[in-house]
Amino acid sequence: MRADYMLMHRSTPVLELAADEGKALISRIGEVYRPEQAPTGTAVKDGRPDRQELFPWWSERSIPECRPGSREALDALGFPGPRFILNRSLGLSLSDQYLLNPAARPLNWEEVNFFDNPFSSDMGEALFGRIPEKGRLDLMSPDNATDGVLKKRWSVADGRRVLLKAGGFLQQEPFNEMIAAAVMRRLGIAHAPCSLLPGLGRLSGAVGLRRFRDPGHRACQRVADFPDSEKIQFSLLLRASYGTLRLPGNFRSAGGNGSDAGRRLPHSQYRPASE
Repeated sequence: MRADYMLMHRSTPVLELAADEGKALISRIGEVYRPEQAPTGTAVKDGRPDRQELFPWWSERSIPECRPGSREALDALGFPGPRFILNRSLGLSLSDQYLLNPAARPLNWEEVNFFDNPFSSDMGEALFGRIPEKGRLDLMSPDNATDGVLKKRWSVADGRRVLLKAGGFLQQEPFNEMIAAAVMRRLGIAHAPCSLLPGLGRLSGAVGLRRFRDPGHRACQRVADFPDSEKIQFSLLLRASYGTLRLPGNFRSAGGNGSDAGRRLPHSQYRPASE
């Protein structure tokens, strides 16, 4: 069955598209209004985004099938794959500001976006093994469009959007995030705060939403596109698993003059260059 949509960046029409909902595929791109606001990484030739490159963006914003518990949740809810639930929440995410707006019943960004409006917890509950009743299922949720292999779900705490991320087999990931956040705090660099909490069946890290509120922001596809502070945080998060960190070029060790940049140093020696 074909359905027609307007892909919008917040309230700005970007392009018209048709979707084959039986296969969860983008079948056609129609009129293009703002090619410069097409999703990051989508090739634009002669003012038209490439349909074959737009589809990977759409597909990769869905829940990975390799995420533990996702296959069981989708089977229990009656969906053949994660792409089939993206349009149930209008393609909305808390990682960017795109809206898949139905042509038959256009909606306003202000009334449906998850940054400012409530959302369902049904999909998040299902991903953690608590399957809701099918007759009461509400899939209007940012969890439909949250990627990453580890179990995770969105929640709201004191009016703030919070991403709850479970640990893997060794439960180390929440601790890695805590280490990365602590190092960023010590360096005086803006970062997403996080905390540990028992729950969701396993130990989880709660990471507050800091990014993506700027109207001009579009989600990055590659680490190379991240702002410098987030490149550092990502690097620290990866290296926390291995017990060593490599000093960024714009920081120095205690008592140093910058010549230590790029050398492995103990965590305790890190501090901002301005100190």
